[in-house]
Amino acid sequence: MVYLSFWFTTCGPCIQEIPFENKLAAQFEDRPFKIISICTGTPGAAEDQQVIKWKAASKRYDLKTINLYSNPSWTKTLRQNYIVSAYPHYVLIDPDGNIIENFAERPSQNIAAKIEKILAGLRVEK
Repeated sequence: MVYLSFWFTTCGPCIQEIPFENKLAAQFEDRPFKIISICTGTPGAAEDQQVIKWKAASKRYDLKTINLYSNPSWTKTLRQNYIVSAYPHYVLIDPDGNIIENFAERPSQNIAAKIEKILAGLRVEK
């Protein structure tokens, strides 16, 4: 199971969620569950500074998730496919690659209980 986290380096609410994401990653580290954090860049930064700023933010906030950077072309595709209109944006995906829930709760909003139910094979109400 996968929990996608879309964020950008200067997003205050995104940064506030990182400690909760790290805690969630540790809570489920021995289970079939991964958090994939996808950074969509730094608004206003020059193109040659984007990856540098992503790496610096990842180190500064000590991300414990699978941490990816999305270039502008991929960001456009991801925003369209997952209807990302606000940040942070979370998506739950089942082991077969099906979206369980787009616009999923944030880690600070007790998404752990829902993840636990899904991993236990129980049906989860949206």
